[in-house]
Amino acid sequence: MQEEEKKPVGKMEFTERKVVHSGEAPRYYANNTEIGMTSFDISIKFAQIVAADDQNLTVNDQAIISMSLHHAKALARILVAYIKQFEQQHGPLFVPTPEDIEVSHQGIATKVDANS
Repeated sequence: MQEEEKKPVGKMEFTERKVVHSGEAPRYYANNTEIGMTSFDISIKFAQIVAADDQNLTVNDQAIISMSLHHAKALARILVAYIKQFEQQHGPLFVPTPEDIEVSHQGIATKVDANS
């Protein structure tokens, strides 16, 4: 009797498949985003800044995309890979570091559920 080959725990097998899109989706431009999350998912609001002064930032909301935290983590990794490839071809992009960005407590929307 031949021994069955064991797969390592936590490893996934990937099958390459062709992605067939059902049609054209609307396209939006965003230069402003807001993020909110619960214990189960994350929502990203995409908007476009249309006016700004010393007291107000006026934005037109474009779309709100919600997804599981697992999907968001996978998306973050894919975005990092694409940006890394772009920078290898065109040079580094300047973006302030997290230490340079001040996020007010009001800017972070969180919800705590009974399972937290």
